[in-house]
Amino acid sequence: MKKIVLVLMVLTVMFYSTLGISADGVVGNTYQIENVTVVFDASSQLSIEQQEKIACLIVNPEYGVSQANLICNIFGHKNTQEGVSTVTHCVSATSPRCLQEHFVITICSRCDESTVQRTSYYYITCCPED
Repeated sequence: MKKIVLVLMVLTVMFYSTLGISADGVVGNTYQIENVTVVFDASSQLSIEQQEKIACLIVNPEYGVSQANLICNIFGHKNTQEGVSTVTHCVSATSPRCLQEHFVITICSRCDESTVQRTSYYYITCCPED
């Protein structure tokens, strides 16, 4: 009986340690579009739909066509800002191969007009060389 309890305890510890290891690098919501990984902060105030739209807008800037409504034309936009990080994989042939960029996204809560401004970028070693 003691051996069974001991085995169950060991399996429980192993199970929880593997969960901690696999979830170690994941922070916030992540979207993979083509060879670009878009990562939103875990404390993001944006809805899932807005995050998906912004992820598509970062990868393809022509995607973000929106119309300003009458309220925004009269009173101005009601903007909120969020930080977003992207990793573009296999940009360079040699190490460091991947490009990590940080953006500030400004989105209007009334008309969904959004702007993307890159604040910083640097190359990282993420993918192995071919």
